[in-house]
Amino acid sequence: MQTSASHILKYTIQEAQPLPNNLFVRKPKILLVEDTPVIQHVHSKFLQIIGCDIDVAVNGYAAIKKCSERFDLIFMDLGLPDISGYEASATIRKFAIHKNTPIVVLTSYGDEVVDDCIIAGINEVVSKPIPIDGMRDVLLRWLAPLVIQN
Repeated sequence: MQTSASHILKYTIQEAQPLPNNLFVRKPKILLVEDTPVIQHVHSKFLQIIGCDIDVAVNGYAAIKKCSERFDLIFMDLGLPDISGYEASATIRKFAIHKNTPIVVLTSYGDEVVDDCIIAGINEVVSKPIPIDGMRDVLLRWLAPLVIQN
């Protein structure tokens, strides 16, 4: 049985805790680097629901090109079709505007990738699939200055 994006979305959104309408003082600008269309769709929808402004890159070179713009956080896949997420992240770290931008890897690989991620300048490794609550928690953790304080 093939899983569709709408099936994944329906299940994971139904399981999510209710999200406040406004989590952030402004919409965080997120770069999602993902080559798999279903995962792109699901993660983009999650980020929209959470209240983010999203740009998508389908490979490492496209991500590097987009990083002439400022992003608040970058979600990076490791297994990209052109260059790896490690290489893309290491190159993005060389941009002055992204020296301190959080780069969070979303991967189906296990803990064996953590050391290589640290070397590449990646801040956190999160297992895929990530539910909407998990994505929200990552954003709240890394974008604390943008979070509305109650």
